Formats: sequence, structure tokens, C-alpha cells
Amino acid sequence: MVRLEELAQWGQQLMDQLGWHEGDSKRVTWTPTPRLLRYYTTLGLLDRAAHFQGRTAFYTGKHLLQVLAIKHLQMAGNRLEDIQQLLLGKSEDGLAQMLGLALPLPQPEVASQTTAPLARRPDFWEEMPERSLPAPNLPKAPRRQLLSLEPLAGLQLLVDSDRLPEGFPLEEFLQNVSDLVQKYEGGSQP
Repeated sequence: MVRLEELAQWGQQLMDQLGWHEGDSKRVTWTPTPRLLRYYTTLGLLDRAAHFQGRTAFYTGKHLLQVLAIKHLQMAGNRLEDIQQLLLGKSEDGLAQMLGLALPLPQPEVASQTTAPLARRPDFWEEMPERSLPAPNLPKAPRRQLLSLEPLAGLQLLVDSDRLPEGFPLEEFLQNVSDLVQKYEGGSQP
């Protein structure tokens, strides 16, 4: 398996070996480039990558045959729309037959160091990397003291005395709440 850049180089090497030279069309890019191969993939001319490792895609000999077939058919004057129909569903053997090539294909001259996907460490997900987060630079909010009163089970009254209107009779209010709860517990309605 090879990466996209290596597939483009491999295709160019085989085109040179086969004696395929640039045509006279100013609209056709003859040299396979990674960008052109991505474009062929979006058009459905070139199959999706055989394997992905992260964001790296890996391609096989069938992909190379598809690239060569596209270029061969372009040299014969076919449009990409026609080529798409001609290549639809072709197997590796069918592509090789169309091109008159014998399988297996010659390996690329410059072998990649990453011809096979890299193996992930078995403990990859087990440890979290150390990260030091910057301490937020927020002003300290003044702490407010809340008065808590539980006059009845399940009823809690919280009072923020700093937010009460000036002159509010807090002691009288708490006494009235206590009297109201005692009347309720005694069975009379408030």
C-alpha cells in the first residue's frame, strides 16, 4: 500500500516506462498529482482509499491501474464523463486487460518507508497526556452569607440578608413564618 503522493509518483513512473507522453490538449493534466487524484476520487473515477490511518490514506495496485486507465482513455480522446462509464465496476484484472498490462505490476522505484499502516501502541488510550491549564484570571466574588431556616421537613427557606430592602424586619418575618408553620402543623388552614 502507498500514500496518495506515492500513488501519483508510481503512476508517473509507469507512464514513463510505457512511453506515454503528454498529449497536445491544454485542458488535460497528464502528470498524475495528488490534487488531480483527489479530483478523480470525487468524480468516482478513482476508488476511495483502501485503508485510512488517521488522516493518511493508503492505496493499492488497483488504484494505480485506475489512474493508468484514466490517462490511457484520455490519450484516446475520451472525456471524463465517458471514462467514468467505461471504468464503472472494472476489476483489477479487467483494468490490466484493458491496458494490456500483466499483473502483478512493478513496484514503485522509490519505495515508501510507510508502505504499511503504522501500528498504534496498545496502551494508546490508557494514559492521558499531562496538560496544565492556565488558571483563570477572574476577580474574586465576595462571599455572601445566606441564612437557612427549615421550618418544616422538606421546606427550606434561604434568605440573603444583603439583598433585602433597607429596613426589612427580618426577625419579625422569621417569627411570622414560624407561627404560620405551627398553625399548619396543628391542622388549621392559614
